[in-house]
Amino acid sequence: MGCPVAVSRPAWEAFNGGARLRVPPRDAIWPFLKGWAMQGLPLFTPADWRLLRRTGIHPRGETLGVPILPLDEGAEAPGLAGWRVLLTPGHADDAMCLHHADAGFLVTGDTVRNYLGGEWNPIRTDRDAYLRTQAALRALPVRTVFPGHGPVFERQGIIESLRDVPD
Repeated sequence: MGCPVAVSRPAWEAFNGGARLRVPPRDAIWPFLKGWAMQGLPLFTPADWRLLRRTGIHPRGETLGVPILPLDEGAEAPGLAGWRVLLTPGHADDAMCLHHADAGFLVTGDTVRNYLGGEWNPIRTDRDAYLRTQAALRALPVRTVFPGHGPVFERQGIIESLRDVPD
């Protein structure tokens, strides 16, 4: 059956017949294209296209072919002592981060990126949720950020220094 995949509770619910996850609005195309260019214009592989054809843009859990485990806010990540799950909607409805308070590490996925020295992702499905996410992350003890795009970055006050990039 394959290695289990752990996803945020909203993603798990969508995979299992719950509410569909929203895609960013049409006006997000420009920030998306700018970010794609900053990554070197990567292309989908043939395997990526096959997966997308098989599952669609809103996949059901069974189409992925692996067990899917839900992660809830504040839960310890399975098998990762000290790592806590943070649900961080805004960029995407199912966004989550992993935080290790003792180490000061934050794995942000696409909530934060590092193309321009560290910035909040300008592609958003829900601006109000994103503002709440930003406030919650700013309250955490963090010295090292592992973004979904761009290199890892580290410095004192890292979250407070993240820039907002105009949409």
